[in-house]
Amino acid sequence: MCLMISTFVLSSERSLVGNDSLVCVPSHTYPVFVLLCRFMVTESYDYEEVEKTMMYYGTPLVTESDFPFNFYLLDLPHNTSGWWAKHLVDLWMSNMPRGKWPNWVVGNHDRSRIGSSAGRIYVRAINLMLLTLPGTPTTYYGEEIGMENINVTQSQIQDPAGKYNASLSRDPERSPMQWNSEMNAGFNSKTNTTWLPLHPDYKTVNVEVHHI
Repeated sequence: MCLMISTFVLSSERSLVGNDSLVCVPSHTYPVFVLLCRFMVTESYDYEEVEKTMMYYGTPLVTESDFPFNFYLLDLPHNTSGWWAKHLVDLWMSNMPRGKWPNWVVGNHDRSRIGSSAGRIYVRAINLMLLTLPGTPTTYYGEEIGMENINVTQSQIQDPAGKYNASLSRDPERSPMQWNSEMNAGFNSKTNTTWLPLHPDYKTVNVEVHHI
């Protein structure tokens, strides 16, 4: 199990500060006060034992996390039918404790990208579902523009698991974010190389293209 804690401070300047987020509201609009808020999400891989995952929501007597990550939609690329999508959504909603907040995850650094596992044709549909389901959506960088896995040679492997066994490498889904069509896809303009190679399609699949 892993824990993720986010801390937000609402100061007398009416600025909500949390990690790299900053939202300012004029201080004269509201009374001056300080509020400290913390949010915790747990990461648990219980797979078919969803009731174990739900335990991390806690009970009225025992406080656990605000919510456990919902990784069940990560199975969607293996069966993209509407029936299976409904089943995965119902699995969470019907087991979630009363009064709790749902969440949905469709990509992470350990799983093949949607464009490679489900196919590029499903990228928009899966992203649309993620953003319209009730609760908190969580995505993995690049999934929103349809980035795909890269090919990584033995000498390029960075993942410790992959160095032990190349078939276990998770590097294919960890290539640099494709911001634009410039050098290194706009990820790094200081050197000629990046930690992992770019996907060859970065000139046509990038954030800048999607904003045009």
